[in-house]
Amino acid sequence: MLTTRLMGECPPSLRAALVRYLGGDASGEITLMHFALGLGDASLLGPLLERLAGAAPESKELADLLRLADTNIDHFAQVTALAKDGLVNIPSDDGDAVTAIREQFDRAVAVAPEASVALYSLGSADILGHATSEIVGRLAEWELLRADSSVLDIGCGIGRIECALAAEVASITGIDISPG
Repeated sequence: MLTTRLMGECPPSLRAALVRYLGGDASGEITLMHFALGLGDASLLGPLLERLAGAAPESKELADLLRLADTNIDHFAQVTALAKDGLVNIPSDDGDAVTAIREQFDRAVAVAPEASVALYSLGSADILGHATSEIVGRLAEWELLRADSSVLDIGCGIGRIECALAAEVASITGIDISPG
């Protein structure tokens, strides 16, 4: 619950993300991604989370969020670096938007392959691997993975889905705007 004390410790621009997290509508990873992007400086994240946890010491959710951040603290600089590099901004000029987006992702992969695929991974291969397993598990639940099926992955990025699905399907083709 967002108390007056907790609201006072949370910057207004981050309150919606905090409310979604505390309400169970967003994962810790997604919330930390929003916080890191909103703060724009990875070094500000730890102190903010400590203030939030201190404002609501009874909150298991905030203790969990602080623990998740502590576990992945080394990756937050990658997330904010990608944001500063323009990865999260859609090109608005009249130039070639596809080329601009491709170049953004190519730069992002060079900085942080996992974070470039999904910022919610916080740059962590473990978090990205877990998310990939969830995707494959859901596709299996929906009975979409069969030994006789062919899959087309549009926007394949670094190929994580292809690697995860390769043993489950007859063929998989990944296409992306980047040749890299």
